[in-house]
Amino acid sequence: MRRRPWISIEIEPGSAVAWVQGQNVKPLIEQAGGRPLWSATRRAWNTSADVGRDLLAVAEHAGYAVAFDQGGDYDDAA
Repeated sequence: MRRRPWISIEIEPGSAVAWVQGQNVKPLIEQAGGRPLWSATRRAWNTSADVGRDLLAVAEHAGYAVAFDQGGDYDDAA
């Protein structure tokens, strides 16, 4: 049985930054219209939050298993 490729997208709250990790994600970011920038300290690709949201759809359409985190503290939602 073959495993599905995976991708993780994390959008920082209050910022316009998305961090992307996973298998062969650089071409997916470019396909979503972004310009990826590698961060050696986070070991992830950096792109804009808008491209990160578009990347979610591109990755799901390509058959990737997607983990999406939009950040934020949900305990203070009262």
